[in-house]
Amino acid sequence: MAEEPTSTLTKNYVSTANKLSSKPTKVTSTASARHSRWMVRLGHLLAGTWAIGGALLSASGGELVQLMENQVLSGFFQLRGPIVPPEDIVILAIDDQSISVPEQYYKTDPKQYAYLETLKSYPYKRAAYSQVITKLIEAGARAVALDVVFDTASSYGVADDRQFQAVLQKYGNKVALAAVYENSQTHQGSFTQLTDPQQIFRTGSVSIGSVNFPLEVDGKVHRLASEFPKLLGEDDLFSKKRRC
Repeated sequence: MAEEPTSTLTKNYVSTANKLSSKPTKVTSTASARHSRWMVRLGHLLAGTWAIGGALLSASGGELVQLMENQVLSGFFQLRGPIVPPEDIVILAIDDQSISVPEQYYKTDPKQYAYLETLKSYPYKRAAYSQVITKLIEAGARAVALDVVFDTASSYGVADDRQFQAVLQKYGNKVALAAVYENSQTHQGSFTQLTDPQQIFRTGSVSIGSVNFPLEVDGKVHRLASEFPKLLGEDDLFSKKRRC
């Protein structure tokens, strides 16, 4: 749609010019040619200036170049404006109410609210996530992603983990579990490590996805989490922590 007004204005201008003079004069042609030569020279000058500036910036430091690139990218996103999120994505959030209400109901009458047993305290039992995955997929969900890192054994016992494992084995091709990059401080300095799910949950075709992203020098996210290993590997700050 942005090209339509420009095209219309151009047509009107040409039409008006033709009405005024169907045959361009020698003076007009000479001025037009001179203007074109100046535009070409100006373009070459600007291109050379950008090339020299880029080379100087690259030589002075990569961070400044990256910052400028990020600023330009942010500008393009601002020009684009916000986009409407897909309507077929549903977020089931864990908030204060979803933590406190099941506990209150279950304590008032455990028999009547037996179905809330897996939600009676937080952290929830892994069985609760098993039920959610099962119900969502049976209801037609094409994929289920959990923004919870299951890096330690369940505090409710081995049976709870086994039930969760069984559901992942059944629906693993439609489930993504969370991993997180964490910063740690030791006497040797700071380093970043990847904390991912226990080995027993990395079964079948279960996907693993990072829930955080690398922040750039301007404090914004410009790259996906898949860039983490490369960034941290270059700085020798990366280690991997797995729970078995």
